[in-house]
Amino acid sequence: MMKPYISALLLLLFSGFSFAQKPEYHLGFASGIALPAGKFASKNLAEGSFTLPGFYGGAEFHLYLPEKNYGAFAKAGLLLNPIDVGTLGYEKVNADPFLKDLYIRSEAFRTIFIVAGPEYRLTLGKSWETNAHLSAGVMLATTPYQLYKPEYQLLGELTYYEITSSNDYAFMWGGGAELAYRLKPWYKIGLCADYLHSNAKFRFESLTGERTDKRTVSVFNFALKLTMRLNSEE
Repeated sequence: MMKPYISALLLLLFSGFSFAQKPEYHLGFASGIALPAGKFASKNLAEGSFTLPGFYGGAEFHLYLPEKNYGAFAKAGLLLNPIDVGTLGYEKVNADPFLKDLYIRSEAFRTIFIVAGPEYRLTLGKSWETNAHLSAGVMLATTPYQLYKPEYQLLGELTYYEITSSNDYAFMWGGGAELAYRLKPWYKIGLCADYLHSNAKFRFESLTGERTDKRTVSVFNFALKLTMRLNSEE
């Protein structure tokens, strides 16, 4: 199912560049904050993920045609979004009339992704430049391992029980922009922002059989980025 997407990404990266004599190659590293959006940040038991702002880190490769404003890029990244266990426990207690209190420990929601796409670059004076891009690719999303300790109205505290993590591969798309300042001809520092979105299906085993939860993964990433040119300007 992923083969058409992978083929499209390879075409985006390499089509049109085989004839270029001296393309520019850039390598960038970014670190910042991942802000969950939409249902991914929702505090709804039926469709929300109860995620909080977390960590974003990524590495990028850029390729530009010489004396042109357009190119292509590929990016691999990691998102770690902690879970709002206080609100999650509160909503579960409200949903169960026999549940008095609920203690929850949880790992972060983890997303690993690889995306690529076309990019447009524009120079602003001698030292500033900006770019914008569209992206498509694949992600591996993993739900958090969670430990629960419930306290019921008549039964009191019961033993701990766990919810094991589940993962899913899914198509991911998005877009973003960057504003950068060239400190030297061969490297620059900038602020970048992008949006990534995907839909995943997570399978869980329970006493009543297998259950599938459909969840969206939507994040706005804001990061500080250092980019280095890999080949000379000559």
